[in-house]
Amino acid sequence: MWLFFALIAPFFWAIVHVLDEHCVDHILERPWMGVITSAVASGLAYVALPFLAPSIDWSSAQVSLIALSFLVGCLIQLSQGFYFTALSFSEAGIVAAYWNMIPALLPIASFLLFGTVLTTSQYLGIVVLIFASTTMCLLDYHLETRIHTLSHMFFASALQVVAYLLMSRLYQSMDFFITFYSIITGIVVSGLAPLLIKKIRRRFSSSMIKIKPALLFFAVIEIANVLALGSAQMAIKLGDASLVAAAETTAPAFTLLLSIVWLSRMKNSQVALWNNFEAKMLVGGTMVYGVWLIS
Repeated sequence: MWLFFALIAPFFWAIVHVLDEHCVDHILERPWMGVITSAVASGLAYVALPFLAPSIDWSSAQVSLIALSFLVGCLIQLSQGFYFTALSFSEAGIVAAYWNMIPALLPIASFLLFGTVLTTSQYLGIVVLIFASTTMCLLDYHLETRIHTLSHMFFASALQVVAYLLMSRLYQSMDFFITFYSIITGIVVSGLAPLLIKKIRRRFSSSMIKIKPALLFFAVIEIANVLALGSAQMAIKLGDASLVAAAETTAPAFTLLLSIVWLSRMKNSQVALWNNFEAKMLVGGTMVYGVWLIS
């Protein structure tokens, strides 16, 4: 069952990646504004979530664990800041591939910190997925953009590794809904925090002319984002974080396919999407084999 949720998540992540790239290229004046707009959109889910599970016993939750969940949300949002900047350098499919540094780092960190050991087949599957995602990264069209994207996505991935490890422990100790809601709270609060700075607040306000007409667009992105986040966290609760992260390396393949569908609305310079197209599809097939190995 964990694999089902782990594969739903990258599909929704792919939707988010493609639409986020459109926002960075055509709507947002600066990439970091994506953090604020996503926090505002997350606020809708933040308000609605308690009504979805009124029977949850909040009194049973430990304050320390709620605070730790809040910290996880902050780490995820900080990671998003690096991710949005990376999107300004490379196409969505390439940026999605760089997220696959997570399964390279996560099994090592999980073993060193918690002594987690996987099967030979699962380790082989992780290697296959990392190889496939690395190959996808090398298909980037400019060395300069590759370096800029790599540097930003390394920090984004490292923050996500910490978040994954903390979530894995939190879901063993606290109710899923309470943990998820606390994480969303951290995402919203940390995402809106930059507005406390006057210069950023003015810059964001001046961009509202372009942002307001796209509010429904941002809402769609956030719905996909919440579904992806919820599916990923349910997969972590049911399975091993390292295997979940490995399954999510299929996101670049989903992103590539969705980018093709979206191509007519993407910027004209996005002809690079078709560069090495056959190779990208072959890499996508390799990812499917890797998922089979870890299942």
